[in-house]
Amino acid sequence: MTKKSLFHDQTFYVVGLGKSGLSTLAALKRTGAHVFAWDDKNLNKTALKKLDVPWISPKQAPWDTIDALILSPGIPHDLPHPHAAAVLAKKHDIPLLCDVDLFFQEQQGKSFVGITGSNGKSTTTSLTAHLLKATGIKAEAGGNLGVPAFDMPDVGPKGVYVMELSSFQLERLQTPALDVAIFLNISPNHLDRHGDMPHYQQAKLHIFDLLKPHGKKIIGVDDPLSEAIYNSLEGPYTIPVSGTRQLNTGVYVDRGWLVDHLGTLPKDVLNLSLLGSLKGSHNHQNIAASYAAARILSDMSHTTFIDAIQTYKGLPHRQEWVGTKNNIAFINDSKATTLEAATKSLSAFSNVYWIVGGDPKEGSVELDPIRPFFSHIKHVYTIGKSTEAYHALLKDSLPTDAMGTLAKAVKKAFEDASARGGRATILLAPACASYDQYAHFEERGDHFRTLAQKLLKPKKVSKK
Repeated sequence: MTKKSLFHDQTFYVVGLGKSGLSTLAALKRTGAHVFAWDDKNLNKTALKKLDVPWISPKQAPWDTIDALILSPGIPHDLPHPHAAAVLAKKHDIPLLCDVDLFFQEQQGKSFVGITGSNGKSTTTSLTAHLLKATGIKAEAGGNLGVPAFDMPDVGPKGVYVMELSSFQLERLQTPALDVAIFLNISPNHLDRHGDMPHYQQAKLHIFDLLKPHGKKIIGVDDPLSEAIYNSLEGPYTIPVSGTRQLNTGVYVDRGWLVDHLGTLPKDVLNLSLLGSLKGSHNHQNIAASYAAARILSDMSHTTFIDAIQTYKGLPHRQEWVGTKNNIAFINDSKATTLEAATKSLSAFSNVYWIVGGDPKEGSVELDPIRPFFSHIKHVYTIGKSTEAYHALLKDSLPTDAMGTLAKAVKKAFEDASARGGRATILLAPACASYDQYAHFEERGDHFRTLAQKLLKPKKVSKK
């Protein structure tokens, strides 16, 4: 950070000391701001001593001197129960922000892409940065993707920050900093936090309020709600993208080809079936959105795009190919924590031995969303807190075993796929959160990868 006077002598109260909280504290200290902090779980209390930051509870905080409350995105300020700091901030008429808003202010004048959606945010964020780098632009990806805003490397005066923005972050952002806003899709998620679908949608749509004048909107139109949103916003700065059908304008996939119709005439760019990764129509929409953003912000040629996407490796836990043995592929989609996300994977693969279950979210144990993909599924293995619920749901429609644990499910799936013979996919797409058995979806995905890699190893032949 170079603008040391931006937050100088302002007072900030940072509540929630995970990665983004600590990153924000360090950044504010460097600017000469006054900061103090709190974490309900006493996270990183030792780190505060190194930063020389006072540890003060919400009840003891000097609210009359605070300029802004920086509340971790994961901590609620309203539903289901507002945090004490949020209640007191509202009482004292103090702004509630998140670290990304401070970063927008600190990096004023830089170029930003913001990306949101119920599914596909991380892949689209990562891919957009990858494409921009291929054109020679210095680009960095971060935000909700995992790299806190203030930990992102500086992109210089002509670079681009590509930010994944969750609904939790969006509802606390105020600074219009985006050159491009991408809205991929929307389906029920986080309703315990937002209250209902209209409020969740309102939080997501706030991304368009963060555009600079003449900023561009890119909107996926492959789900009914998003298509309705596009129709209500149609204009010269609004670009539709689709992974499933031909459009009159924008970027779309038709007959398996990515088509650029940003100009007067449509142009075929690449046959996406030739790609080894990013399978399925949902990933094709992600590709279309990333392509559109890169074309807006650079002079990316079709050749540059084709070369770049063929070197894109994808992200862990998002349809991650772990390996193949005897025509049996292991796919780690631990990030598929909703039924909507899991069906995306089911649609992309065939002869699937599906591992499903965990800590179910609202509406995640339902049959109708799965029914269109019955023909893709050979066998189901249920795990976690929802073992019995998913077993009861699916056992009359598909061969289903209640396994309880991931280790048992992977072992049984490999045995069954091996006995059947032919091509098969052992797919972890849990449709549930991981908190019943794991700290987070990454830990669950890492465990799946470890279990798969053990099975992928060649058997040692004993010497007689």
